[in-house]
Amino acid sequence: MRIALVTPEWPGCGSSYGVGTYVAVLARSLRSQGCQVRILVVNGAGRWRIDDGQPCRLGAQAGPAVLRPRLARAWIRRELQAFAPEVVEYPNWGGLGGGLSGIWRRAIRLSTPVSSIASPDLWRRIARSLHHQAELASVRQADVVIADSVAMAGLSRQCYGRDAHAVIPHAWDGPRSRPADDARDVLFVGRLEPRKGVDVLLQAWQQVHPRHPASTLHLVGADRHGFGAACLGRFGSGGVVAHGRIDDAALAALRQRCAIQAVPSRFESFGMVVLEAWASGLAVVAASGGALTEVVGDAGSLVAVDDAPAFANALLAMLGDAGLRARTVALGTGRLDGLFSPVALARASLAAYARSDLR
Repeated sequence: MRIALVTPEWPGCGSSYGVGTYVAVLARSLRSQGCQVRILVVNGAGRWRIDDGQPCRLGAQAGPAVLRPRLARAWIRRELQAFAPEVVEYPNWGGLGGGLSGIWRRAIRLSTPVSSIASPDLWRRIARSLHHQAELASVRQADVVIADSVAMAGLSRQCYGRDAHAVIPHAWDGPRSRPADDARDVLFVGRLEPRKGVDVLLQAWQQVHPRHPASTLHLVGADRHGFGAACLGRFGSGGVVAHGRIDDAALAALRQRCAIQAVPSRFESFGMVVLEAWASGLAVVAASGGALTEVVGDAGSLVAVDDAPAFANALLAMLGDAGLRARTVALGTGRLDGLFSPVALARASLAAYARSDLR
């Protein structure tokens, strides 16, 4: 089967975190099943075509900002016509699939809706409204709608008025590592925004740090609208280091110093950071927002959304009990290998693409 993946993120082609990681794993897993895969990346760093895992820069996104979506779609259409795929998959991020038609079948893999992300000013509220309309068009025009969790499948009906045809969890095929024997820090990875719950984490850290003064809370992620800085000003920065966005090598080195991954999100459509934590030997403390309950399962500490005292207690329990950390990491590794394998991702995706009742 010939499959094209159209994405706003890919490792090495500008900024790339969750979406880029997912597309890279999906592409490798599909190729392992004998599929021909081409990746088209359209992002702020330009346009890229990726064949056999090798990126080729095909020119920056030219033209006024208001015309760029139209220009991007024209480029995508030309590339698809040249490749002649049987299936084209898009993440709904950015609405890249809206308005594109052809002989290929279109699959949308749902991710966190832009409408669920708070907008701090009028211009961004207007932009998010337009962004949501692009998502809506992509989802409604798709032949196959895939959710990455039961939670996201439920939200699809609410946000887009359409049910998902399949629920297919993400997978992990990256490197495995272990933290240093004396690791005692706590790690947060994600954008510093309200949905990610960084305010809840910093409020909880006020209770944790006095009892574990040798431990540091590391915040890794962009703070585009100053929400993280405002929270640090409100709750204090004692024992906290804000790194901003860092590359994969720097993040891997930082994980060696950490024992716990904190995931205080109010909503996650999946939560790739949980799989990355288990692969790095980190214990997980998470809020029960969105899909985190079904992803973490019994392999971590789950607390209610927005409950800073409970989050603090969970962090204190993990920091104070090496045996508890070891047990939850072992359970997490088991879930990683058993439930989130690349082969399962590829086979389930191919079955969804080929559903006969959608032809």
